[in-house]
Amino acid sequence: MVRSAEDLLTSELSETRILLLYSTRTEGDNIMRWARAAGLAEDAYVWVATQSVIGEDKEALNNMPPGMLGERNRERTV
Repeated sequence: MVRSAEDLLTSELSETRILLLYSTRTEGDNIMRWARAAGLAEDAYVWVATQSVIGEDKEALNNMPPGMLGERNRERTV
């Protein structure tokens, strides 16, 4: 769980290269700002964001790295 920039240090020091971002849109913006400052938004990392980060307007946040993957649920009709 990431609540501050210091919480990202574990990922920075590990061999982790694929990260899942499951948060609210506002939290996601903060986390990605911290990740960018820590060098975790470079080409060597793959980020996958959930629908809650993407939001209903489907517009990327300013701090999202290019190529970030987003998962969006589709409504089912029966």
